[in-house]
Amino acid sequence: CVLWDIGSAALAELRVKFPTECAFFDKVALKHVQMLAPYTEHIMNVPMLRPGERAFLHELDKHVTSHVKMPGEEIVKEGEDCDSFYFLALGVCSVYRGGNARRITFLQEASFIGENALLGIPSKHTATVVCDTVCDVRQLARSDVEKSLVYYPREARRLEQIGD
Repeated sequence: CVLWDIGSAALAELRVKFPTECAFFDKVALKHVQMLAPYTEHIMNVPMLRPGERAFLHELDKHVTSHVKMPGEEIVKEGEDCDSFYFLALGVCSVYRGGNARRITFLQEASFIGENALLGIPSKHTATVVCDTVCDVRQLARSDVEKSLVYYPREARRLEQIGD
């Protein structure tokens, strides 16, 4: 058995040199992500949501949308309004700050982005998040959270306390 570990810089270089071949592998990876979607991490496993009322979590889950992102695609951009909460169900992403000049960390399955949107705190994204692999990204808009909280005042108070 031979196992190769290709870093993100080497992968970016391969994508430039062999775009046709990489496009084929991307299509295969896309199909696999779509097949695995029902078995991936779930938004109900987000630590700040987990203690919530089950009915509230099911209500939020109705508004979650799934997006398959390809390598190199941005999930959020530094400086843009933070109006959605994102949950990485599958894949790996790099986080850049300062105009994409410097990678500061990476995210993997069960990571989340934009928790201020979930907490109702107006803000801007403090970093750019770019997919390194094919990713299954779950999105929950702040407007949908706010609509759901009308029916769950105890959850509204709980999230408000977390934000303070």
